[in-house]
Amino acid sequence: MGKEVCFKGSILYPKLEGLLQMLRVFDVFISVEKRISRGEVDWYCVLGVIPGLTIPEASSRASS
Repeated sequence: MGKEVCFKGSILYPKLEGLLQMLRVFDVFISVEKRISRGEVDWYCVLGVIPGLTIPEASSRASS
């Protein structure tokens, strides 16, 4: 629910600072709830990285 409210706020008040960062924070919290085998956190999902990417590939995706 918080993510939806934040998203609507970014549409209604695009000049309001920090909303895009807050959306990213919500994405991290949501992805932490996703678990893989044995209840472990899926850190690839949390970090937004595709498994198997090399460090340069992941860095280029993060900077874009």
